[in-house]
Amino acid sequence: MTLAHELCHLLVDRGSATELMVVSTPWAPPEIERRANAFAAELLLPKAGILRAAGDAVRSGWVGEESRAALMDEFKVGATVCTHQLENRLRISE
Repeated sequence: MTLAHELCHLLVDRGSATELMVVSTPWAPPEIERRANAFAAELLLPKAGILRAAGDAVRSGWVGEESRAALMDEFKVGATVCTHQLENRLRISE
């Protein structure tokens, strides 16, 4: 997650970071950090991957612990990333 987050900064924020030196520092604007987190989460656990791996559960509107564990294992992401992706990309909450 950290590497994917920093990749977003390299790809998207490079121009603004050069002069200001704010990307990935305690002074980074929250919107830049949120975007980098969203980029990393989508790169590591894309919506298409969720639908492929847990399609039946997703279509039911509820993804149980077993399906969440399978997503985390297959895509090698933690519970926080998995939960946020389900909420943000598919509107499925705990």
